[in-house]
Amino acid sequence: MVWMSLNVKTTITLVNGRYDSDKVTPAQGPSIILDRVLYGYLTSAKQLDAVVVLGYHTGGTAWWSYVYAFSMASGQPKLVGWLRTGSRADFGLYRLDVSNGGLIVDLFDPDRRIADCCSEGFVRTSYSFSNGYFVQQGKPEFRTVEVTGPEKHEP
Repeated sequence: MVWMSLNVKTTITLVNGRYDSDKVTPAQGPSIILDRVLYGYLTSAKQLDAVVVLGYHTGGTAWWSYVYAFSMASGQPKLVGWLRTGSRADFGLYRLDVSNGGLIVDLFDPDRRIADCCSEGFVRTSYSFSNGYFVQQGKPEFRTVEVTGPEKHEP
């Protein structure tokens, strides 16, 4: 995972939640797809903020997630931080949570990978927003991915 510079100014426009660089055969990629939008209190306990997750799909099996945090304090969205995750089992995005003034980022653990696609573990890192930056809180936690199978129904 890499926190990116706020000085980078590249924009695209999503249409129906996606941007395809190849308009004729979009499945061949690369494509950027809106994954989710989360709301929570990041920059202030009084101001609801937004976190947007975009997925970058190559057209093959690799993909990366880009996470953008926006403050809404001025009534207009203002980018206050963004990060890029790794691909799939190599620090790919597993889960993300906005909670209690912080951002919790769960990334797949490459040391516990089963193959390029999968990992049995994840690394949880918590961040708080302080003095205009996201700051890591505590040490990363190494956890196990919870796998649930199909429910068994008794006859």
